[in-house]
Amino acid sequence: MTAEAFVAQWLRPVRARSGANDFAIGAPLAAAAAALGWRWAGVGPAIAMLVAGLAIPAAVAAWGNRRFDSLWLVRQLDAVRPDFEDSADLLVAAETGLGPLQRLQRRRIAARLPFVDAGALRPGWQTHAIAGAWIAGLAIGAAALLWPAADGSAPLRVAPVAAVAAGPPRLIGQRLRITPPAYTGLAARDAGLSARAPVTSRLAWTLRFAPQPARVMLQAADGRRIALARRGDDWVASAGLDRSLLYRVVAAEMAPGPLQRIDAIADTAPVIRVVEPERTLTPLAAGQTRWRLVFDVTDDHGVAAAARLRIIVTQGEGENITFRESARVVPGPGTHRRRRFETVLDIKGLGL
Repeated sequence: MTAEAFVAQWLRPVRARSGANDFAIGAPLAAAAAALGWRWAGVGPAIAMLVAGLAIPAAVAAWGNRRFDSLWLVRQLDAVRPDFEDSADLLVAAETGLGPLQRLQRRRIAARLPFVDAGALRPGWQTHAIAGAWIAGLAIGAAALLWPAADGSAPLRVAPVAAVAAGPPRLIGQRLRITPPAYTGLAARDAGLSARAPVTSRLAWTLRFAPQPARVMLQAADGRRIALARRGDDWVASAGLDRSLLYRVVAAEMAPGPLQRIDAIADTAPVIRVVEPERTLTPLAAGQTRWRLVFDVTDDHGVAAAARLRIIVTQGEGENITFRESARVVPGPGTHRRRRFETVLDIKGLGL
C-alpha cells in the first residue's frame, strides 16, 4: 500500500466524524432559518435559506478536515501507541528514501499496526454543542410555525356607502400591500394604488366597489392584465414586481380609473473595497510566509455575516500551466450594512 493510500484509509473515519459533528450542529439551525423564511417570505425563500444553511456547515466541515493530514496522523499514532517509539512517520514516508535500519523499524511498526484501535483517533461527539443547536433549532422552528398568523395589514379604507350614488360601480375602498423580498430586511407595508417598492416585491391589491361589478382587472399600459377575484365584498389579486408598472383599475360598467404608477426600485450592487493588499500585483517579500487579505463590503439592504473566498493558484509556464482551486469561509464582523472580511493565507501551504 502506498503512503497516500495508507493516510487516506486511516483519515477517512476521522474526517467523517468531524464532518458529522459540523452537520449535526448546523442542520437544526438551517432548518430553523428555513422555517422563519417560510413563515415570513414563502416557500421559495425558505428553500433558498435551507440550501444556504446546509451549505455553510458543509463548507466548514470541508475546511476543518484540512487539518487532518499525514502530519496529524503521525502525531496521533505516536500518541496512542508508545510502542511505535515516535517512528510513525516511517509509515507515511517513501520507501525508496529509507535506509536499512529505517526499513527494519518500519516493518516492526507495521506489524503492530493491526492492533491499533482506529476509533481512538476519531474526534469525540460534540454533545453539548449538538444538543444546544437542536434545542435552539426546535425552539425557533416551533415559534415560527405556531406563532398566530397576522398579515399586519391596515384596515381597508372604505368611503361611506351613503355617499355613493346609485348607478355604475364605483371604487369605494382600496389597499395595496407591499411585501419586499426577505433579503432587504424591510417590513411589509400598506400603500395607495401608486407607490414605490423594491424589485421582486410581492404586491397584493384589495379593492371594494359599490354596487358590485361583474368583473374587475388591472389594465397595464404595456398590455399586461391582472384579473381580480372576488372574495366576499372585496376583489383581490397579487403579482410580483419585476419592473415598473403603469396601470388603471378597470371594472365592468365603470369608466376606467386614473393612471396609477408603481415604481420598481432596483437593488444597488454591493460595494467591495480592497483594503489589503494595496496593489493588485504584490511581489513576495524575502522570508514572507503569510499574506493578509482585508475587504470592506457595504450594501443598501445588508451584507451576509460570512463570505466564501475562492483561491485559484496557477503553476508552470507556457503550455504547461495548471490551475488548482480551493475555497474557505471568511466571517465578517461589523454592522448589518457594512462588514469587514479578513483572512490570512499560508503562502507555503498554497504552493506559491
